[in-house]
Amino acid sequence: MTRLLRPRLTVVALLVLGLAAALSLVGSSAPPALRESADLGRFDPGNIIDDTVFYDSTTMNADQVQAFLAANGSGLAGLRFDTWTRTGDDYCGAYAGAAQETAAAVIAKVARACGINPQVLLVTLQKEQGLVKDASISADQLRKAMGYACPDTPAGCDATYNGFYNQVYMASRQFKRYQALPNRYGYVAGRVNTIPYFPNDPTCGSAQVYIENQATAGLYNYTPYVPNAASLAAGYKASTDRCASYGNRNFYNYFTDWFGSTQTSGAAAVTDKARALAATGRGLGAALGDVACDLPGGGCRQRYELGDVFWSAMTGAHDVRGEILAKYLATGGPTYMGYPVGDDQRDTRVVSTAVWYSNFQYGDIVWSQATKAQVVRGPIRDHWLALGASAGSLGLPTSSDAPAGGGGFVVDFQGGSVYWSAATGAHDVRGAILTKYRQAGGPAALGYPTSNDSRDRAVASTPVYYVNFQGGDVVWSAATGAQVVRGPILQRWIALGASAGPLGLPVTSDAVAPGGKGYVVDFQGGSVYWSPATGAHDVRGAILARYRSFGGPPVLGYPTGDDSPDRNAPGVWFTNFQGGDVVWSQATGAQVVRGAIREHWLRLGASAGTLGLPVTSDAVAPGNGGYVVHFQRGAVYWSPATGAHAVQGPIAVKYAEVGGPLFVGYPVGEQGTDRAAPGVTYSNFQGGDIVHSQATGAQVVRGAILAHWLSLGASAGPLGLPVTTDALAPGNGGYVVDFQRGSIYWSPATGAHDVRGAILAAYRTAGGPPYLGYPTGDDSRDPRVTATPVYYSNFQGGDVVWSAGTGAQVVRGDILRKWLELGASSGRLGLPVTSEALIPGGQGFVVDFQRGSVYWSASTGARWVASAINEEYAARGGPAGELGYPKTDTTTLPTGQQQVVFQNGTLTR
Repeated sequence: MTRLLRPRLTVVALLVLGLAAALSLVGSSAPPALRESADLGRFDPGNIIDDTVFYDSTTMNADQVQAFLAANGSGLAGLRFDTWTRTGDDYCGAYAGAAQETAAAVIAKVARACGINPQVLLVTLQKEQGLVKDASISADQLRKAMGYACPDTPAGCDATYNGFYNQVYMASRQFKRYQALPNRYGYVAGRVNTIPYFPNDPTCGSAQVYIENQATAGLYNYTPYVPNAASLAAGYKASTDRCASYGNRNFYNYFTDWFGSTQTSGAAAVTDKARALAATGRGLGAALGDVACDLPGGGCRQRYELGDVFWSAMTGAHDVRGEILAKYLATGGPTYMGYPVGDDQRDTRVVSTAVWYSNFQYGDIVWSQATKAQVVRGPIRDHWLALGASAGSLGLPTSSDAPAGGGGFVVDFQGGSVYWSAATGAHDVRGAILTKYRQAGGPAALGYPTSNDSRDRAVASTPVYYVNFQGGDVVWSAATGAQVVRGPILQRWIALGASAGPLGLPVTSDAVAPGGKGYVVDFQGGSVYWSPATGAHDVRGAILARYRSFGGPPVLGYPTGDDSPDRNAPGVWFTNFQGGDVVWSQATGAQVVRGAIREHWLRLGASAGTLGLPVTSDAVAPGNGGYVVHFQRGAVYWSPATGAHAVQGPIAVKYAEVGGPLFVGYPVGEQGTDRAAPGVTYSNFQGGDIVHSQATGAQVVRGAILAHWLSLGASAGPLGLPVTTDALAPGNGGYVVDFQRGSIYWSPATGAHDVRGAILAAYRTAGGPPYLGYPTGDDSRDPRVTATPVYYSNFQGGDVVWSAGTGAQVVRGDILRKWLELGASSGRLGLPVTSEALIPGGQGFVVDFQRGSVYWSASTGARWVASAINEEYAARGGPAGELGYPKTDTTTLPTGQQQVVFQNGTLTR
């Protein structure tokens, strides 16, 4: 048998980094990695390994051996061998050969055939040739894999036994020969044996060793030397002592680090545990089968009537019972939960009900009649324990550890739930906050909690609780319930002081705002709206109420700024929106200003400008297609055709008084000052103007009347300023505006014409349009009279003629025509000195002129009587006298006399 000389041994020893005899991650049956932890102070040269451990062939199956090799980076994990069939003999059973078997299969099959612990074979492969830890394996290493028939002599190995399969099988068979024929070999159990410290060097000395069991005797027969003190002190390393040897030392190191104690077999430990439990009165009843040691990592299990006992090298043997056992097995047993690290126990911290639990490597299973058996593991378990476990605020688990989506896990408890993810750790969520979190979509919508359920100390007046999540917060109070606040809306709320700030607590959860393009959360003191285009901004109080009553986001869009004070107007607050502003003051309330009206108001200085604050919200103006906002000192009107223009002061009052756009349309320009008339202001509208002065007030002039006034020079013209507003004239179908020095009348038939001074007075005295109709021409000077100014106005029903000497006189009908026939003011009669008057008796009319009169009756028509005849005619009673109405005009006789024939006579003068 090989003795592993010091140079070779040093290399092997330095390759070993140690190994951990425990399962790796939850849910994995992967074997441990090496770690250096064996305590050589406990190395017993007389009992290196117990027989029950050495000859326990059930500790690992082929898959577990394969996983062990792979986890340790062994080149054996990738090798395959053609094996041949062996019939078996007194030492080993039969082996069924096969093509291309894995190294792990060879090891596991040989272990079963020969009754050797496969862990012993793995340790020996590493001890002899480093095959467990070497990633790159040479043919020479495989040739003498177990060191069988390879004595430490110059002759080397016996080629008959070369090859991996041959070496593993023959070495295992040899160990069984040692067991079957204990007295045929040099070292025998049950007596003191002299064992050298180093082979073939008597000068190194030897030790007297009482070998306690056959397995240890077999190791010395296979590797016939015992480690000295220097070797043991060196651990895994080579000692500087030339007499240090390492084979059996390393066997102990590897086995202990990889598989645990060399003194206890899992099967034996299981049986011992069952006996110990029976001795305490908590026995498990009769066994239901043999011990099976085919669990992950070489673990063992024995089923009993009242429960099972599980064992692993790392955890020892412990019982698991009842519904806890059923849950343990249902979740995957050792593969998922690891091995039990304690016995089935009652939780003494809970006195109100019976609670039982079992602790496992990767979690606990807790049972009560009400909650049944539930799994709590990992960081969730740790968090639950930190809160007092079953006696703490969360109480007992009501669900088992389960995926919660996105790589995280959750466990529900009587008093809440604990969620965990790799990014956030484990945190508890409770009560209404938990309900709201789940209603909102849980981890898929809000992510995992990043804080525990906590009281908000910033609010002292009432209990407020919250939980922070990856995607937002859930906040609760008795008055507001549990509400979700997230994303930019959450950040804005926090920036304002959160629950202790002006917005107070949320009263609704984050939800799609009307219109579907953004989100909103309502708070006690306002709301925060968010959209991708605008970000998150707060809206409060009366401004918020107006915003919503006006239609909210579908009408005004989302806020583009926060609720803010107007620095130019103390006591004024505003919020800007995509589609306008809402402005508030105590005096004016909250009003909406938007679009072109808003832009115009801003150009005029906004609240600090000429218009002041809005007193109404943007609304449809009277008429079709326009809008208006009234301000403290005016209004701004808008229409598609005219744009936005301000109307202010008395002009605005008059505009509204007469019906606004319905009467004169929309303003087409800004209010201006009449440069030709100091103190006069005006606004132009689609259908007219409104002109104002202190003396005349604000008056409307429109249509053709306006055009005529403007043609005369407007306020700087002869008519001056309007003193009345465009109104219906007496009679049907016409309009009139009075000015400081005249009036303009309009009718569809006559158009617009001015009437002034005494002529206007006479026109109105006579009865105006109902009597004379509308003017058909403008107030004009009679060019035919040069000696003195004569003015006249033509009307539909007559004329009014004026001079300083005659005053303004009305002439109409046939009398007018007669006068015109006679040359009018420059003719035979001259100017009228009286207006048309009814003759006593009611049969006719008369107008007196400078040189006579014209009389009219239905039977005689219009006849003129010269002054000379007229004097006598009047003296004799005129038409009412004996002569009656004239039947002829005044004629001149050949004698030069004038003559008029009347109804009842003739006068000649």
